[in-house]
Amino acid sequence: MEEKPAQRARLPLNGLGVSTFVLILCGLTGVSSNQVVVQRNVNAVLGKNITLSCIIEVGSNLSLTQSSWERNLPSGTITLAVFNPVFGTSYSPDYGKRISFVSPSQRDATITLEGVGFADVGSYTCKVATFPLGNTQASTFVNVLVEPKVYVSAGPTPLLEGGNESLVAICIAERGRPEAEVSWESDLSGQSVTQTHDDANGTTSVQVSYMWRPQSYAQGKTLTCVVRHPALQTEFKIPYTLNVQFAPIVSVEGKDRSWYVGQKNVKFTCDAKANPPAQRFTWIRLDGPMPDGVEISNNILAFIRPLKRNDSAIYRCEVMNKIGLRGEDVNFWVQGSGEEPSLEISENVTAVLGEDVYLSCRYLGASQIQSAEWKRQTSKSVFEQLAGFSNDSSSYPESVTNLTVQVKVSSVEAEGEYICEFKSEDEFFSRSVFVTVLGRPDVQILVREDVINNTSYQSVTCFADGGRPPPQISWMVGSLPPSGYPFTVSVRESLPSNGLFNLSSVLRFPTHLQDEDNVTCVIQHPTLPHPKLATVRVKTYTRPNVTIKAEMVQQRGSYFWVVSCISSGGRPDTDISLAPNATVRIQAEKDSHSDVQRLSVHLPAAEYDGRSLTCRFTHPKFSHPEERITTLPTFYLHKVETDSSNFLDAEYLELQEGETDVISLQISSNVPRYSVICTKNNGPLPEDVELIGQNLTFLAGVKPLHAGLYECHFSYLHLNAVLRFNVTVKPLPLKAVPPTISVGLRSEDGRWVMECVAAEAVPAANVSWLVSQSVSEEFWFNSSSYNGSHTVRGVLLVPFCSPWELTAKCVIHHPAFELPENRSIRLPLCARPNITINTSTEWKDGRKYTKVCCSVISIASAADIRWLSEDNSNISNLMQTELLSEGVISAWSSVDLPSSLFSGQNITCAVKHPSLETPAERTIHIPEHKPPLLSVTVMRQQDPPLWQAVCDCEGECFRTNLHWVLPKRARPKTPPLAEFEDNGIKATLTYQFPLALHEGQNLTCMYQFDHRKSENRTVQIPKYYITSVKILNHSSLLSGRHSDQRVVFGLRVQKNHLNQRILLGVEGNVPEYSLHCQRSDGSTVEVDESAMILQDEGLYSCRASFYHHTASMTIQVEVTDEDEQFMQIMVICISSVTAVLLILGVVLLVFCKKDKTTKYKEQESVAALTSLMQEPGSPEVKKPGAAEDKGIAQLDNYSIVLDVKSAL
Repeated sequence: MEEKPAQRARLPLNGLGVSTFVLILCGLTGVSSNQVVVQRNVNAVLGKNITLSCIIEVGSNLSLTQSSWERNLPSGTITLAVFNPVFGTSYSPDYGKRISFVSPSQRDATITLEGVGFADVGSYTCKVATFPLGNTQASTFVNVLVEPKVYVSAGPTPLLEGGNESLVAICIAERGRPEAEVSWESDLSGQSVTQTHDDANGTTSVQVSYMWRPQSYAQGKTLTCVVRHPALQTEFKIPYTLNVQFAPIVSVEGKDRSWYVGQKNVKFTCDAKANPPAQRFTWIRLDGPMPDGVEISNNILAFIRPLKRNDSAIYRCEVMNKIGLRGEDVNFWVQGSGEEPSLEISENVTAVLGEDVYLSCRYLGASQIQSAEWKRQTSKSVFEQLAGFSNDSSSYPESVTNLTVQVKVSSVEAEGEYICEFKSEDEFFSRSVFVTVLGRPDVQILVREDVINNTSYQSVTCFADGGRPPPQISWMVGSLPPSGYPFTVSVRESLPSNGLFNLSSVLRFPTHLQDEDNVTCVIQHPTLPHPKLATVRVKTYTRPNVTIKAEMVQQRGSYFWVVSCISSGGRPDTDISLAPNATVRIQAEKDSHSDVQRLSVHLPAAEYDGRSLTCRFTHPKFSHPEERITTLPTFYLHKVETDSSNFLDAEYLELQEGETDVISLQISSNVPRYSVICTKNNGPLPEDVELIGQNLTFLAGVKPLHAGLYECHFSYLHLNAVLRFNVTVKPLPLKAVPPTISVGLRSEDGRWVMECVAAEAVPAANVSWLVSQSVSEEFWFNSSSYNGSHTVRGVLLVPFCSPWELTAKCVIHHPAFELPENRSIRLPLCARPNITINTSTEWKDGRKYTKVCCSVISIASAADIRWLSEDNSNISNLMQTELLSEGVISAWSSVDLPSSLFSGQNITCAVKHPSLETPAERTIHIPEHKPPLLSVTVMRQQDPPLWQAVCDCEGECFRTNLHWVLPKRARPKTPPLAEFEDNGIKATLTYQFPLALHEGQNLTCMYQFDHRKSENRTVQIPKYYITSVKILNHSSLLSGRHSDQRVVFGLRVQKNHLNQRILLGVEGNVPEYSLHCQRSDGSTVEVDESAMILQDEGLYSCRASFYHHTASMTIQVEVTDEDEQFMQIMVICISSVTAVLLILGVVLLVFCKKDKTTKYKEQESVAALTSLMQEPGSPEVKKPGAAEDKGIAQLDNYSIVLDVKSAL
């Protein structure tokens, strides 16, 4: 707390100086003309500001000395704020800037406390010191409220219509202080379940669940969570919209009409209310398929033609959603056409008493209507005509087939059967309808109060008169229906002669047990589209706040206690009594402008010292009388005794000569006032020593003559106390000698040691250190004396390294200095650590690793090294350190990272060191791990006759990761051979195999660069075949077409020609082949590329081969002469010419033959020729007749086919 500098005297305590005497007056809540008014209780919201008001009513004969606020803690009383009219304001350092006076004055000591927390809960006292009356105080209690956090959440499962009672929603008011009041507002028939949970700091969480059996009618309705709490200015409401899922509720528009044959534009519209929405509409006819002329478009069924009699049936509209399937039937009955006339009449009608009803009747037919009428049978033989017409009547309606009548329903007798009749020339039609009469009830509500045995009861009567059928009456008290005690409901029903029901319901309850100020009567009746509500306000009782208050007043020179019993905010008035009953003046009053009642009694202070008084309050809201007790204080007046300062033994008080001292007199008392007289050595006080208020003041400074025995006598009525003390005067001190100041700096054990010495001073100097930055620091001081002079040494130890540039200041206080002397030491800035980071790669067990190393060279202490991945997660590592030279330390850490796991990521080295304000980071990028490039080729080898597969790997190739994946059935004789370059950039894996082992198969080269990743390249070994060897020269097959015979080809060559060639080829897909030929005797025949060179006639065999694929053939070679071949050609030519000439002769003979036969034979011959021209398989021979009147012979075309077979 800030204090104004003042000179204080000290009383001796066992030979040592003691602080000043302070006069304390305790225990009074109010005195005459000195009233302190505070709020009894103050509620503060957590984290916000509060104002503690303290209004001071100071009389004109009093002056304010000081006002203050104190707080009572278990550890003792602390002073929070002080206002002195002379010295100003002072605040406790524990509260910092949180507390302040609003507008301090002699009449206002109101303070503001900012950022209220749970630690601020407790009692606060406003103390006022006046002269000459003394101290007065009043207390207020601060309670901290915590505003609850409110939220609403849906139940765990969807709400399904027809299901069991479900949890609809949960409303939670979390961590409120005090407990929040939570409820659900709804017009549903559900119930609320409340759960509470105690949390930290006296807070409570309230959870209210709403349980309800889901119904479809409530879809889209709203529940409202209502939260009430003292920290909330108004009710907090959160709406929650219901989402009830249900199967479709189906209705069909147009189903309640009449239909007749020939009617047009008939359609039905199917509507459905569903949640989730309907997905499919289906129309079906129950007795069979849909008739022709019906068009269905989603939910509409329409007849696009006039109706027929056989359209009559039951039609159903089925609607489906995700919940289920429901349908609605249409009883579709088509009445007869004009040949079968009928009547269309209103269905049974419901009418409301006092309103009009319309009765409709329409004739459906083609006959000529003679008359029509509506009538009602009033007795067995008497009918009352309501409306109609006939051919004889003077008035004739616009439509003779439509008879609609308006009936005024004026009484219950209008209920009954009404008949519609139509007459034509030949027929008579009649149909009836029944009219039901309903009466709409008239509602009234009344309130009556009764007092029985001093208890108030209220009866609310709800009348529903003139209803038919009887209405239903229910009650709502506030927003909830009454449930059991203390509510009773009685119903009375009567039926007068007019046929209408009179119903009354009485809700009765004790006034003091019901807190709602309105009651609602709910009437339900068929004539009302919605329930009718009638609300009336009822009287309610309010629980009063009661208290007792005692204050002291002065009247005619005497002191009296005024004890007041106070009741506020209650309804009705509270009955107040005071016990014990004292034979003194009692005054009862009630404030007409407020709801405060007060019963006061004046008691002589001397007679009622230490007495207890009880206020008894009786009210209907109290289950039993409430009592408030106060005990009047017992006055005392004596010297203070404390554990730390026993002033009874204080006999000597040493004062410094020349100083202006003030001695405050301390005495313990609770009297309203007292008188004090001080003497010195049993005589009056010296002239320059005066008693001002509670202080004994030396006006001109302390002098040697002021030494002596002082006595101060305190008195109040019969109470007395004496305070004695001896004053001695200390002469002026010797002349001060200033100290010799020196400072030094050195390093020791990793810390800076700064030493400040103030030597040879009289008196001893005061040495202290100030540091410019907040660092870890350590102080120690020592002092020594020699020949009356004093040497003080102050040592400051700080860390060797700091992230800031530090300045340490040694401050020396001494009486010889007008201002404190100081010496500064600037510490050098600690060198920042040198951080380096590098990477390298290596292979382990076929996996590539990236090794990252972070090294730090620092001063004084080793740095702390951590590795962080991209997501800031720690990477485990091992750190090592090494002392390089004095004060220089090297630390390094390395980690081996799988390249595939950290491919393309950034790895960060985080370094902590005392010289760094924040950790330093160095980031290195791990290159992306690219798979090696594979290429696979297959080639043939000449020697040995094997095939070779070669797999080339370029990139980061590790030899053990490259291998062949061979077919399962392949069994190589030799393992694949791998070749690698020394730098690991390229590798080649070869595999030799016979063609027959892998022909047509796939060989795969695989590089396994991780346990889960690999790179593959596949090559396919060609599939070869040779089906046969063929002769490219002209040849003929001699034998061997059957599978059991050898194939032999015949070949003729010219005679006397040397080195004739037989060209050979193969049927197959081999790229090349080898050809070997020999004679039948086993001798080899020369072969030139793909041609066999003949030597002589005979039998030859040739074989073509490609690795394991072979094919062979046999050739019979014959030698022919050229002259013989020429003669054969001539014979063939002559034979061909002869055959052609013969054919031409036959053709000419046919065309040149004359017509010499008879008509009949001519027709027969024609028919015979015609039959030759018919297509094969023709069943008839066409015989065209010749015209008798024409003499021209008919010409015909003939086709003669000659099948000439020749060895050619």
